[in-house]
Amino acid sequence: MPEVPILLLILGGSLAVWLRMRPRIQYPWSIAHDTYFHLFAADEIRENGMRVFKHFKYSALPQRYAYPFLYHYFLAAFPSKIRPYAERFTGAFFDGLNLLILTFGLWMATPNVPEDLRWQFIVCVVLMVAFSPLLLRLGYGPRAYHGSPRVFGQTLYSAHLFFAWIAINNQSWVWAAASAALAGTQFISSKFSLQVLVFFAFLFSALWGWGYPLIVCVGFLGAALLTRGHSLRILTSQIRNMRYYFLHLQRSWLFKDKNFNQTLPSYVKRAYGEIAGFIKGVSSWKQFSKWLFEESFFLHIAITAMPFVLISPFLISSCPQWIAPSTWAFWQTWACAGLVWFVLTKWKYLLFIGEAERYLEYSIMPCIMIVSAWVVFGQGPIYLVGTIALALYLLFSLYAAFYMQGAYSRQYGPLEKQHAELGAFFETAN
Repeated sequence: MPEVPILLLILGGSLAVWLRMRPRIQYPWSIAHDTYFHLFAADEIRENGMRVFKHFKYSALPQRYAYPFLYHYFLAAFPSKIRPYAERFTGAFFDGLNLLILTFGLWMATPNVPEDLRWQFIVCVVLMVAFSPLLLRLGYGPRAYHGSPRVFGQTLYSAHLFFAWIAINNQSWVWAAASAALAGTQFISSKFSLQVLVFFAFLFSALWGWGYPLIVCVGFLGAALLTRGHSLRILTSQIRNMRYYFLHLQRSWLFKDKNFNQTLPSYVKRAYGEIAGFIKGVSSWKQFSKWLFEESFFLHIAITAMPFVLISPFLISSCPQWIAPSTWAFWQTWACAGLVWFVLTKWKYLLFIGEAERYLEYSIMPCIMIVSAWVVFGQGPIYLVGTIALALYLLFSLYAAFYMQGAYSRQYGPLEKQHAELGAFFETAN
């Protein structure tokens, strides 16, 4: 086993996990978004003897507990004094676990590749995913830094898909059972991962036939039985929630989102001004970086944070050397599923089923696999030019990752002070 690739994977993975942990080490109480709810639910599960309840006990108004509970159950397993620390680093932990799952999936996908190329391909894909700006951005919720079912569900979904592919390729009931078990967790782990499981299943069913729907259905039935119907309450609640967004909240709130209402001419004008100002020395590198990494127009995000998503559709038509056609078809389908739902949810009347960029988070891995396979297994100019391009983008991604550390401090650092002030207030009140 080559020592250098293994060392690169360990160092790269460790740095990726550290970059996700560091902001919460510096700002341990910068709790935001839905994290308070997740901690509250975990507290009630712990107090209820580690049993999932139907209604919240400590709620001002009667409130059903119909939210996916697996992440809350995970937090509840920690004692109350340790639980806040567990919340801070769950994003880093599950992203790190996702890298291990990805490494396993790539190893299983390349049995016939010469060893040096095999390791080169694995290192390339894993490092690109580890430092992908799409996964480290603060926009659309800081997925990598705050305690949330978002990364938890995404990690379980990745493992589910890799296991399903292995099961169907090898006609293995053992891998099929493992994949079905992980499919079942999607119904109780994360609202968005449940949507991805259902929506992506249409394309995977077209690829694999009846085998994949059977895996998902067995997972659903298993979750319903093991949770005594709680997963059914979660599913019906999700449907009601989407209906409410579609009939009411979408028109009054989402249609007015400034990010949605931006136009291409306004973005081009803004981009020209930023680039020209930087070249002429009017704006500093710091100001230019702020625009480069915090611009919200979706085309800008696509170019800077997910160029693999833009490139991969042009490369999926033919399978490169060393990759089995069935494996290539799996990557194609996975990448296309994310692209299809990204495009659909950019349509005004489908905003209610989730932010489009989140669907690409679930398909960034196959997009990177497709591009990297064409480069690493390519010949002559393709290999040379592609390797240089990937190396440059990896450096760009590393710079973006370190930039996001400062951006996090600016955006969420003030919450640390507010938490201290609120604590002092309650100490006085008591």
